[in-house]
Amino acid sequence: MPSVDRTLNDEVIHACPVIMPPTETIEFWVVGCGGTGSFLVQLLCRVLQHLIHQGKRASLVLVDLDHVEAKNLTRQCFCQAEVGLNKAEALAARYGMAFGWPIRAISQPFKPA
Repeated sequence: MPSVDRTLNDEVIHACPVIMPPTETIEFWVVGCGGTGSFLVQLLCRVLQHLIHQGKRASLVLVDLDHVEAKNLTRQCFCQAEVGLNKAEALAARYGMAFGWPIRAISQPFKPA
């Protein structure tokens, strides 16, 4: 049986806070709305909601070329009614309605420019 390293990782003790310069506009981009991205969107919407209530201009852009398939339903944050829809567009519609502000969806390959 191979040995397993059971030492504790204490890196979190040495973590430094992220301090951003003051800004009035913040734009979050999620590139890839599958296994991780589809769950991340709801959490980012809550962050945006907080920023908006603080008077910031905050927005969210979702990018994904792929479409929801039945096989995605067990491991990604989609439901049966969204099968066949573009992943970015499905999440933008769902959370845009839930939170009451538009979320931009790009259903094309990501291009950094």
